[in-house]
Amino acid sequence: MVILEAQMAADTAFLRRLYLESAMLLDQEPGVDHWRVVVICPHRRLNFGRELAVVEFVRERVYWIELEAAAADPDAPPLLRALALLVEPEEQVPKRSAAIRRQSAGTPEAAGLADVIAAIVITRFNGRSLGGRRGTPGTDSTRPRRRSGLTELAGPRLREHGLRR
Repeated sequence: MVILEAQMAADTAFLRRLYLESAMLLDQEPGVDHWRVVVICPHRRLNFGRELAVVEFVRERVYWIELEAAAADPDAPPLLRALALLVEPEEQVPKRSAAIRRQSAGTPEAAGLADVIAAIVITRFNGRSLGGRRGTPGTDSTRPRRRSGLTELAGPRLREHGLRR
């Protein structure tokens, strides 16, 4: 079994909570003996809390996927590079998403990657006007955020990223 967690911001309670929630899930699934936790994050330098109390858990069970490293690695698998669009600077997203689509064109994964790229672009630019920034002054539009819903972007904004409505 794989427990997948995405943690895109520092959270000093994250490691203990991950440990607790993993244990609770395993308690509900008594037949599971082989399991791993996969954490997707921008990088491990974020403050996820003190590791000492859960060091064995983190060392033995947690596999980290660092999106900033994937974004910088031209040999990273296309799906990982698509996920790295979450942390790419805004101006790089059109170029990087186009490169991923070109690389995957004609492969069985192409349609799935297009869906991942579309979901990331829509999530990152949700609530944005076609003419530029909208929202709270001083916010960083390149910072990944959790969204409670998706807003459809108009055709020109999607085409900018190589997507269709």
